[in-house]
Amino acid sequence: MAFKDDFTNCLRPLPAPTQILASADDVTNALVSIARAWRAAGGTNDILLQTLIVVGAVTGVDEAVLAAAGGATVVAYIASCAACAVTAAGPLIWSSINACTDNYVQGALTLAANNAGVGPVVG
Repeated sequence: MAFKDDFTNCLRPLPAPTQILASADDVTNALVSIARAWRAAGGTNDILLQTLIVVGAVTGVDEAVLAAAGGATVVAYIASCAACAVTAAGPLIWSSINACTDNYVQGALTLAANNAGVGPVVG
């Protein structure tokens, strides 16, 4: 399967961002946008992704799908997306991790890769 299919299937029942998700870099960029909006809203662990969507701070996530999946916190959503990006990309995720400009997202991706036992490509 392609990265997008693997990522989307892994993330279910949560919705994937609707931006083009052809690669781990696309997911990383979407997560950086979400993390910035989350920090602007206070950055607490209890902020719901749906709250950021309703106020327009985050776009590209289907509200109806998100409501059907229940109230996911931004922290849980970023962690879930990170884990699924690792699942879909395998060791190639390290390219996105190393290029990530957001410390929170980079940490979430690193933790997900380490928890999955996925190390960087060597050689």
